[in-house]
Amino acid sequence: MGSALTQLTVDEKVLLHLSQFIFDPDDREAPLEATQDGIAEAAGINATHVPRSVQNLRKKDLVVEHKLQVAGSDRRRKAYRPTEEGYRRAHEIKDRLLDAEVVVVDDTGTVRRTTLRDLHGSNVSTAQVLASALAAAPVPLLDLSSGRITPSPSPLSASLYNKVPQVSDFVGRKKELKRLTTALKDPQVRLVVVTGIAGIGKTTLVAKALEKVRRVPTFWYRLHEWETLRNLGFVMAEFLSRLDRNGLKAYMEGQLEHDVATAYEIVQKDLEGVEAVVVLDDFDKAPRSFLGLIRSFLPHLDRFTGITFVVVTRAAIPFFSQTDRVEGRVAEIVVEGLPEEDARRLVPSRLDKERAAEVCRMTEGHPLLLKLFGTTEESGPEEDVEGRFVHSEGVHRFLTEEILSSLSQSERRALEAASVHRAPIPPEVLFVDTEVDHDVIDALRRRLLLRSVGGRFIELVDFVREFVYQRMRPEARRDAHLAASRAVEDAGMPWSGWMVAQHLLAAGEAEQAADVLLSRADRYLEAGKTEELASVLRDLDGATGIADGTRRRLAELRAVVYERAGDPRRAAEWRRRAGGEETDVAVEDATPVRRGRA
Repeated sequence: MGSALTQLTVDEKVLLHLSQFIFDPDDREAPLEATQDGIAEAAGINATHVPRSVQNLRKKDLVVEHKLQVAGSDRRRKAYRPTEEGYRRAHEIKDRLLDAEVVVVDDTGTVRRTTLRDLHGSNVSTAQVLASALAAAPVPLLDLSSGRITPSPSPLSASLYNKVPQVSDFVGRKKELKRLTTALKDPQVRLVVVTGIAGIGKTTLVAKALEKVRRVPTFWYRLHEWETLRNLGFVMAEFLSRLDRNGLKAYMEGQLEHDVATAYEIVQKDLEGVEAVVVLDDFDKAPRSFLGLIRSFLPHLDRFTGITFVVVTRAAIPFFSQTDRVEGRVAEIVVEGLPEEDARRLVPSRLDKERAAEVCRMTEGHPLLLKLFGTTEESGPEEDVEGRFVHSEGVHRFLTEEILSSLSQSERRALEAASVHRAPIPPEVLFVDTEVDHDVIDALRRRLLLRSVGGRFIELVDFVREFVYQRMRPEARRDAHLAASRAVEDAGMPWSGWMVAQHLLAAGEAEQAADVLLSRADRYLEAGKTEELASVLRDLDGATGIADGTRRRLAELRAVVYERAGDPRRAAEWRRRAGGEETDVAVEDATPVRRGRA
């Protein structure tokens, strides 16, 4: 009886492939992979079989058809998207395939039986499962159904790897684009490293720069967690053969086993005199062996005068020295969020100016998150921008699968600890959790989830903060705020009283928060820090569990704050309230203050 991998039907292959892509028809644009041509190429099936397959899936309500603009095309085409039931069914198919029996021949020639689940773990990606089902996994996955062991087909066709992504919607990035195109044209620059958080637009930026440069052939290779140097060798060999450099191809196709050192020497010879751009995309996903490969190339880059290497990565990877940077051989470009002027072009037009600004702030100009925000349902009040952002299905899936899933337990705990702070803090404040240390902080910095502020302080990227904080259980938030109040106090931060009070208030300890604020009010007033006092006072005004005497003292303090601000009328009203008189001062504070974190 055949393996589950070989028994996969055409319809199942198509559904499994489509389940990898999320697009919203309201955006009027779909990825090329969702079209019939894209399905045929990626799912490894004859193009003539695709129409019948998608019709079968439509009849079963597993996919829906849209006619949309497709990235890189000048006309509208049919694109397909799984329904909720379709996504569920695809997950079942994937789970079934994880237990499919295969034979693995590793780099040493050892042959063993295993399953995809044992080989890669339960977090194996859908793309990897599909590639294995097509008998084209990067390592030699061999099916035993024939009763004999034979080599698997060669790795995925270079045509799937060696394509510069089409750029259809490019917004802003003028400074980054200029820096990148300048680096690509500079004969002294041998390596360009482009870093940025997932979905920020690194790949699009590099593709756009290559469009503008238009100078030489481009080898574009997108890496995955399961990559091997052998697979890279096959694809690079095909690329070089198109440039009449056939040494690597002859070596790779001439034998089943390959020596990395030998292949490396052949690659160096093939690359001499070649003019090309070599792009390694998603480099952070690659095994450590690829890091060694890049490091081994660095000392010899001057031999390849016509080649510029571009590494695109989410995490800052230390594979070059400061000397390389200083001498101009390496250029670094960090891709951050779009400025508000550009980000607003991606905000749904139905939002007014104020809410659009809030969306830009919430997402920090993150292009993909801005687009995903536009797919949220109109199920809640438009004013609840934060709630709609956090509960958007697309945003939730992106942040969960692309960011949180790759973190260790200690890194996740550090994110939770950091999410309760809305002001920069010293790293030591997060050490209240014993699993968090400087190594964890540095790892999150490299992933660009934490950033440095003013030298010794750090803060969490806004949209990650909101997402992590909203996902925490109420009791976990309370515990985190209480721990944060103690940690901030112990850190000896200047003017930290208002932060301690905010954390206590968020933990439900309003009386204690008021005591902290009142005990330090004189110092704040003497230093002219009335803004900090006013923000906490506004929050305390609506809190419960505060004794009458404490409320009167808070009202008196508020009166002093208004006197210092040059508003005698409101100062008098709050002073009357401090004396026990009823006033209408509760309605006068129109300035919104975000509740919950310090």
